[in-house]
Amino acid sequence: MAWKLAKQYDQLKQILKNEIVPNAVLSIIDAYAPAYDFLKDSSIGMGLMIGENGAIAPGTLAYVGIGYSYNPGNNEVVPNMLTYQLGVNVDALQFQADGSLTEKSRNELEVTIVHEMMHGFMDEALTNGMTGTVNGVLENDRFPKWFIEGMAQTAAGGYYDGNDWVNGGLGINTNATDAQIKNQLTAFPIGDSDDRANYGTGYLASMYLGYLAGGSKLNAGAIKNGLGTILADLRGGKSLQDVINGLTGKASIADFEADFAQNNAVIDFVKSLTKLVGNGTGGVVGNLVKNDDILPNTAKPNVSLFQLNTTKDTVANKYPAEYDVFSGGSATNAGKPGSMTVVGGTKPWNIGHKIAANKRATGFGTALHIGSDADMTNKLLVYIDAMDAESLGVSKVDVRTEDLATISIERVSLAIAQVSSQRSELGAYQNRLEHTIKNLDNVVENTTASESQIRDTDMAKEMVAYSNVSILQQAGQSMLAQTNQSNQGVLSLIA
Repeated sequence: MAWKLAKQYDQLKQILKNEIVPNAVLSIIDAYAPAYDFLKDSSIGMGLMIGENGAIAPGTLAYVGIGYSYNPGNNEVVPNMLTYQLGVNVDALQFQADGSLTEKSRNELEVTIVHEMMHGFMDEALTNGMTGTVNGVLENDRFPKWFIEGMAQTAAGGYYDGNDWVNGGLGINTNATDAQIKNQLTAFPIGDSDDRANYGTGYLASMYLGYLAGGSKLNAGAIKNGLGTILADLRGGKSLQDVINGLTGKASIADFEADFAQNNAVIDFVKSLTKLVGNGTGGVVGNLVKNDDILPNTAKPNVSLFQLNTTKDTVANKYPAEYDVFSGGSATNAGKPGSMTVVGGTKPWNIGHKIAANKRATGFGTALHIGSDADMTNKLLVYIDAMDAESLGVSKVDVRTEDLATISIERVSLAIAQVSSQRSELGAYQNRLEHTIKNLDNVVENTTASESQIRDTDMAKEMVAYSNVSILQQAGQSMLAQTNQSNQGVLSLIA
């Protein structure tokens, strides 16, 4: 059973790393080009956490998490470091006998990964609005959840069987009347805490904004461009409040939320969009109408953006000093995040192309073949983190003030914990190698003994055979001598 699990997990990791994640990344860049194409040549790393046995909530198939550091004393964020993690719940996946995913399970995973990678793009390009940061300080001025989840749904779609928040969640289908649509949007309004409001109504609200920004044209191309324009405006420093005001005339996000379900133009849009999508996913990755396998099943191993590290749970990315990590618009105009010149089209923000994974994340790793055949279960992946002061986070220890000293103590403590963890990992590698060596020594001994038996003469067996032949020979000679004497006796009587 363990061998089967290892084979399944190894295939899953390789499919995620070389196929699903890079294809999701490229598809999202293409769909939201005005906002994201500046990231295309970046080398942002992301760790992979395989969750099993309830490690990830049963209702969650996958997630993307962002991490950042800040000073708890004044809420100032560390400006040049972001960490990323992709978690996948294997308990929710179905595997075939050869270790590969079933077609249904892979399709569901692809839709979910597209949704979650959209979160990753928003975290990267719109860090202020996603984290609630204004001018480098955490102020809880985050985008509302309906916008965060709704925009992610625009990529993956809100109608697909494995991600169905419109048909199944809101009960809105091609047969729904205007009154039914209005009732459901009223029952689950954007801004409400219910998931149907955030994922279902939030998706429809985000698509509606994209529709308006795309020239009020109901087709995949126009909505793609509109959504990309919205995200680019936010990236350029506008707030979500500014964007909504420019598209709908509503003075605030709250006004837009309150009016959404009562707006006849919204009802008409939802009804028309639902008919256009039909049996499709409704996601702009897949041009709204594609109803199943929304990503190519081909390898794209050289995509460096959000490149998956299958040996590390998280990857910490260290950014160049001139790159403003915490940028992008905020939810409201409460603060003034650093505005950037908006240039639509091809790589508008050309400062952050050379983002490199931190040494702590990259380190050094290699595969040691420790078995007798080519199966991946006979490879031991040895990975050693970089252990220099910078990678350990102690290169800038400062004790000039009480607060700085407290932070420095924590940094040293974390560095010690990291070194201890690495030593434990090396000890585990050593134990496994020693066990393998002992096992191989035993195999050599048994093989040598077998070879000796084949090559050397078994003297006892040969002496028994020789004695047997000698006895038979002597017995035969005795019998022949007696026979000759009998013949001589007969002849003597005749004579």
